[in-house]
Order: sequence, then structure tokens, then C-alpha cells
Amino acid sequence: MKIAIRFGDNDFYSTFKPLMENLYLAYQYNETLSTNKESLLHIINNLSYGFYLSFQQGHESESTKDYLMIDEKKLLLNEEVDLYLKECEEFGDNNSTFILDTELFNSNVYVI
Repeated sequence: MKIAIRFGDNDFYSTFKPLMENLYLAYQYNETLSTNKESLLHIINNLSYGFYLSFQQGHESESTKDYLMIDEKKLLLNEEVDLYLKECEEFGDNNSTFILDTELFNSNVYVI
């Protein structure tokens, strides 16, 4: 299973990388993770501000909380991730896409 968050702002590395690592822990614990985008958006959007405050030592701000919310266009699953990675090989990215790949042996979460 592959999940990618195309956030578009590499300033939030310390928010989204640990969030994706936590999703991987949930996958390991439950031996599954939802493939429903609506469900994953709900999980990610409810966690992102807490991860921002915890891991990025951010200051409470309603505008940052709103900024961290992602929509369906920013969440890619499985084949969508593969297609996006092929595009990135050609055009590159700015370290603002966070990827969880449950099939990798080591470093299941990475950033491109």
C-alpha cells in the first residue's frame, strides 16, 4: 500500500514525516489501513495540527491549523502514487511530498 501527501510546502517536514510514520505504525498494529480517501483525510486532518504542535514546536494559530488541512487532490493512493513518482523523476519535487510505502523493507516513510 502507498499513501502520499502532496503538501507543497517543505517547511512542514517535521509535521508530516512523523504523521506518516505514525500511520505506518497503525498499519503494522492492525495489519491494514483504510484505502478510503475520505477516511484517510479525516485521520490526517485530525492529526496534522497536533503533530505540528508536538514535533515542530509550533505556536497555536488558527490560520496554521487551517493551512495544514489537505483535500482529496493532495492525497494520493497506490497507483496514483506510482504515477506521481514517475512525473517527479522527470520534473523533480521540492521535498514537500510525504510518502508511506508499506512494501518497503526499511525506511517505509520518505520525502521527495
